[in-house]
Amino acid sequence: MERSPITVLLPIRNGEFYLPDTIANLQNCIGSDDEILVIDDGSLDKTALFLTEWSRENPLVRVMKNPGSGLVSALNFGLREATNSWIARVDVDDFYDSGRIQKQLSLVTSNVVAVFSDYALFHSLDRGLGTIFSAVSHPAVSVSLITSQRTAHSSVLFNRDAVISAGGYRQSDFPAEDLSLWLRLSRLGDLVSVPESLLKYRVSKGSISSNKQELMIQRKSEVLKQIGINPTDVLLFKETFKSILENYNVHANYNERKLLAYRDYFKLQESNLISNDGVSIKSDFATWLLTSPRSQLLLSRMAFEKALRYFVR
Repeated sequence: MERSPITVLLPIRNGEFYLPDTIANLQNCIGSDDEILVIDDGSLDKTALFLTEWSRENPLVRVMKNPGSGLVSALNFGLREATNSWIARVDVDDFYDSGRIQKQLSLVTSNVVAVFSDYALFHSLDRGLGTIFSAVSHPAVSVSLITSQRTAHSSVLFNRDAVISAGGYRQSDFPAEDLSLWLRLSRLGDLVSVPESLLKYRVSKGSISSNKQELMIQRKSEVLKQIGINPTDVLLFKETFKSILENYNVHANYNERKLLAYRDYFKLQESNLISNDGVSIKSDFATWLLTSPRSQLLLSRMAFEKALRYFVR
């Protein structure tokens, strides 16, 4: 099926260990008119040699040196240099479903500015660490930013012009630069998600999310206070909450999505973004737990997977 070309944006620093697998993976994901834009952020290993050879073998690959320093600088440089309207973020140590781009583009409308997906987590020793299920539709995806867990940076396909209009990535928000961008983007259009796991996200002790975990938690909290969830989306989420739950019935893992939707609702209440008068919502949740044995098992499983991910970091 023909589609518009996209730019795959890969910032990289000292990624020689992962590059052979990444190259094979990405070449199965892209189309004949796509661009793979690699921003080398001052690698000191053999990354540059791998990239030079890759660009020689594949004319779709364009390798550039980051004129600045650091991830935020590399990302903004990539935004300026990308030649296509839609950009798919990738990381060198993750894996992607071969149909990722096509499936995400299929959700693009005139109102959509970013498309995410479900994602599976795994340890560097290939141990599975569970799957994070996305909120699927607007405004549920926007509201899910309250927990900052369901919109993985390396899962996103976003509109370049919208991201630039939102101010791009901000160094002051690092290492929560992605959450900050999603919050600002939500003011410009719809955030949606493919209800399938299109990303395998590696959790390892060497990653930014592991090395800067405490700083990331602190910065995410600050960003949520400074920018906040889009109030219009909060209101729409509250008004259509029961419809959102019903709509999950047509998707896989609907119980998991419902559980996370309830969690988002209660988190909004805790943050005083929704008035704490949702007695019927709490009653519905209690009834659902009591009448659905699977939902109780899900609570236990998700808590275990969260603890396991914390341990391996």
